[in-house]
Amino acid sequence: MRLLSTTLAFAAFTGVLSVKLTYSNSSLFHIRVVTWSVNKNNLPNDLSDLVGVNNWSQTPEADMIVIGLQNLGILANDKDEWIKALKAEASGYYTIDASVHKGNALVVLAKVTIPSNFSTTLVTRAVNLKMFSKVGAIITNFNLFNTQFTFVGLRLSEKADAQRRINQYEAVRKNIKENYDPDSDYVFWLGNFNFKIDLDSTNVKPLIEKKDWSTLLLHDQLKKAQKDKESFEDLTEQNINFRPTYKFKPSTNTYNWNVTPSWADRILFRSKKNSTLTPLKYELIEEYTKTEHKPVVGEFFVRLNCRSSCSNSRYPLSTDLSTSRPIL
Repeated sequence: MRLLSTTLAFAAFTGVLSVKLTYSNSSLFHIRVVTWSVNKNNLPNDLSDLVGVNNWSQTPEADMIVIGLQNLGILANDKDEWIKALKAEASGYYTIDASVHKGNALVVLAKVTIPSNFSTTLVTRAVNLKMFSKVGAIITNFNLFNTQFTFVGLRLSEKADAQRRINQYEAVRKNIKENYDPDSDYVFWLGNFNFKIDLDSTNVKPLIEKKDWSTLLLHDQLKKAQKDKESFEDLTEQNINFRPTYKFKPSTNTYNWNVTPSWADRILFRSKKNSTLTPLKYELIEEYTKTEHKPVVGEFFVRLNCRSSCSNSRYPLSTDLSTSRPIL
């Protein structure tokens, strides 16, 4: 059993709130979730900020790292290079699953201290959200220490209106309900949702300069859909306290003001009523400038349903990885 005491800072609308977390319960599990739309670009020279290996001095080392990539290059070699590079950067982790379908990828990595006796079944299933495009999702569903997880790597249409994106999301959601355990303990949706801010660039620019995120979010299409109970109402998002993730001029940190900036890249989640999920951080990674999008990272503590097997070891030896299905 491991005793850990650490100070973690995470953002709220009203400022930065520091929380002292002390735990001795062996069932607490740290997850790092990252999403990035790479826009067919080549690999950056350094992936350490994406994987998070530079940040473990500030927060406990993640037990699991989940990375969703969208809009990869069309060549198989391009996709393979990304997957290989992520695995190489994550020293001390092994691959639970790495699924690639058309231009999207979902990679799940676990610390080597976690037993690797997973039973893996991989099934590919097609759902045509938009014909001949990379719009769709990759879904990974598995049971870890008596706890059911579902991760959905999503890419919705960029040029369609908000209702079309909502319809696409609902199509993926329906597929999950029909083909997976809909009663997962923890569900994470990550990816390029492509929802816009319903304001002109001229109105958005001064709000960004003032970092008035709360006013901007009143015009965010995804937040509106949640508020109106039109969609996403069963999902939660950490407080957004960072600037919009899109659209940047490549190789700069400057927006392309011909397009209204937006929080296109998101991480949403939900947990069962009796499950425990604690958000730790939600932020944009500024260091990457090659693409029009900035990566977004979210970190969480979740409590595993270890039952009696947690009493002697933080990581019990009973695990099962059930299904991983690319959905398009």
